[in-house]
Order: sequence, then structure tokens, then C-alpha cells
Amino acid sequence: MLQVGMWHYRRSMLNLAPRWFRFATEAEKNEHGALTTLMDKLEGEINTLLSRAMTLSERVGDKKIRASVLMSMGSIESARYLRYKMDCIAWSSRNALDDLCICSQSNV
Repeated sequence: MLQVGMWHYRRSMLNLAPRWFRFATEAEKNEHGALTTLMDKLEGEINTLLSRAMTLSERVGDKKIRASVLMSMGSIESARYLRYKMDCIAWSSRNALDDLCICSQSNV
């Protein structure tokens, strides 16, 4: 999960400035795509491991083991939610900046 967080931060730093339509360079566009692919691959591996851990904990029947797996799942989902919220805040602030720029240009 730490790697996903680091890649997410790096990818968010590559996002475009308000009102831009493309990446500044081809290298940034390629890096953004590569980071997205890495993050998706790692998220898939995490999901697979979590589902296997849940299956094994149910098979064993030990409540302590199952509780530990569920706590880990909660921690991972919490991190995912926080990354999602960071993305939403970034996009909403960009839209607000766009609206501010449009309003200030129309008042000139």
C-alpha cells in the first residue's frame, strides 16, 4: 500500500494545470500512464491477497485470525478512500480555479 501511495503522489504531481488540455511533455504523459498501470497492477495483487486471506480465515474458523484480516482490509480501504478524496479535492479545486479565471476574464 505504501508503494501505491507514493506512485499516487507522483502521478498527481504530473496532472495538468487548470485549463490545460494536454500534458506539458510526452515524457510526463508516458510516466502518468506507466504509474497508472503499476498502481492498477498492485491494487489487483492486493485484492487477490485479501480475498485469499478471507477465504483462509473462514476455512480455519478462528475468530482472531478473521478479525485481523478484516482489520487489515479496513485499513487498506481507508487508504483507498483517502486517495480518492485527494483526487476529488484536486479536481474540484481545479474546476473552481477555472470558474474564477472565466469570471475574472468576463468582468474585464
